[in-house]
Amino acid sequence: MKYERKLAILAGTGFLLAIIFGTLGLALTESFIQDLDFTVISDNELSIKIGAIFTMFMALSVMMISLAIYPILYKKNPSLALGYVGLRFLEGFIFVINAVMLLILVTLSKDITDIGFMNNIGHLILETRNHLGHVALDMVIFPVAALIMYFIFYYSNLVPKWLSAWGIAACIIYMAAAYMVLFGFEPLSPIYIIMNIPLALNEIVLGVLLIVKGFNNRHIKE
Repeated sequence: MKYERKLAILAGTGFLLAIIFGTLGLALTESFIQDLDFTVISDNELSIKIGAIFTMFMALSVMMISLAIYPILYKKNPSLALGYVGLRFLEGFIFVINAVMLLILVTLSKDITDIGFMNNIGHLILETRNHLGHVALDMVIFPVAALIMYFIFYYSNLVPKWLSAWGIAACIIYMAAAYMVLFGFEPLSPIYIIMNIPLALNEIVLGVLLIVKGFNNRHIKE
């Protein structure tokens, strides 16, 4: 099996795993922590801990994607390829921090001798986590990294142009949803989720395509 084919399979697998782990991580944690009710957090300790583990697995999947795609992107644009891998590693690092904060909230829920102090610390952790997620990740790091990848894909024809164009449009919609949250829109509301679906579907299609067909070998070395 050619080197580029192996990289495509690794990248495609990474995209699918990131979607799976990210979705499971959100499903197992978000509804239990956003109201910062320590009783609810304590009662759902196992779910939150498993969600934190899935979040860490998502971080590893994101890093796996960047390492697999970097050699391909580097052949087309070394500077943008370096920016892409740097942003995606930063994204993975933030997901690890996110998971650690979830575990800290679980720990706080077991010690509520000073409920006022614990609430203050809990709100600080929760707000920091939300800002890292909605401002740093959703507004800048993830969509910019994705735009870099799809831009290189589009002009180099490494994947079908329709898929790259879909990815670029989906990134813009995804970023717009993140900015709406900054100005008071509810995160994880129906409209917010709908605006995130195009990019999620695009990455699923991209992942399957890379596993089944790989990159367009005719354009890799052009």
